Amino acid sequence: MRIAVVDDDQNERHRISTEVKDYLSRHHLKIECKAYSSGTEFLESSELHDLFLVFMDIFMDDMDGIETVRRLRKSSGDTLVVFLTNSTEHWKDAFSFHAFDYLLKPVDPEAMARTLDDAFGALKADERSIVFYASDKRHVSVPCREILWVTSDSNYLNLKTDKEQFRLRMTFSHICDELTGDAAFAVINRGILVNLSHVMRIENAECVMDDGTILPIAQRKQTAVRQRFVDWKFDQKLKRMRRSRW
Repeated sequence: MRIAVVDDDQNERHRISTEVKDYLSRHHLKIECKAYSSGTEFLESSELHDLFLVFMDIFMDDMDGIETVRRLRKSSGDTLVVFLTNSTEHWKDAFSFHAFDYLLKPVDPEAMARTLDDAFGALKADERSIVFYASDKRHVSVPCREILWVTSDSNYLNLKTDKEQFRLRMTFSHICDELTGDAAFAVINRGILVNLSHVMRIENAECVMDDGTILPIAQRKQTAVRQRFVDWKFDQKLKRMRRSRW
């Protein structure tokens, strides 16, 4: 697991990297923090696959932070991004890339510590998993955040993640008990459970998932599901805005 700092200003790059390393040392976290002087240098590194968090300057001469993150997202959609800037001019552009936080320069050490606290708190929440035996007798542990949808099929369930689809012998009520305590999950029809963070949009009476699957919403649930989806999206945006000190 790694943290990156991308900033073309040497003094800022050194100062932010030092603050991150001091935080990691205080909390006894054995995580590497590496600094990059440009978006190009960062993207050409071989270490993006294990990147947990990146502090990204928005204004850089070689390639600005917005374009750098646009390219990063093509290969690493899960990396948390904290934009660094001395102006709020482009915050709406940054917001479209699901930034975890925004910090104004010069970055206040207390604000940096709060952002890192929030990031590691989110990491712990993301580590929650569900464990089950698949129909092929495999013992499987799947992070809840990776689950896209679950559908009931007679005495079995079909569970789709962003990497694989599983068939398991489990009752629908049991998996609902496991997952519906998480605000991201919602039952949209009899025997259909979705992860709202993987819903692209709701069209007519259907949920369009980000893997292309289209799942029907029960007629009696349509209004409630639409509102739940709107509330979920708004809540996620609100959380990101609250983390911002702008």
